Amino acid sequence: ADALQRDIRCGPILVATSRGRIVGAVYVQWRKSKSWPDRRGGDALYVRRLVIARRVAGQGVADALLLAVAAIARRHHRANVRLTSAPLEPMARIYHRLGFTLVDEVDTGPYSVFRFERQAAPFRTAGVHARIRAQRSGA
Repeated sequence: ADALQRDIRCGPILVATSRGRIVGAVYVQWRKSKSWPDRRGGDALYVRRLVIARRVAGQGVADALLLAVAAIARRHHRANVRLTSAPLEPMARIYHRLGFTLVDEVDTGPYSVFRFERQAAPFRTAGVHARIRAQRSGA
């Protein structure tokens, strides 16, 4: 419960549902992430965590959630969406397909991550459209 409260204070949590069941979520952060010390903080919205249920992988849930994140970024005058990921080739392909550019791979201390960035401009989604709800007012 403490971790969830901390996540809610950092920024919106968006939840994707399908047929009344949660199939994905994305945790968003307004402040600059520790993984991006070389970037200005106020020009981007940061994805803290993206989680998709395995049973709906490849059905457009991640697309829909990241589309919603980009819309929030635009509404709040943030030019970019940034995220980090485990340095795995499948993840790089997914984010590249969604318009993210691999910036680099950085060592964050105990592990290394891929850093991705894209403009918050609208982008198209494919597959099943998930219903998105902001779990925090002001999203």
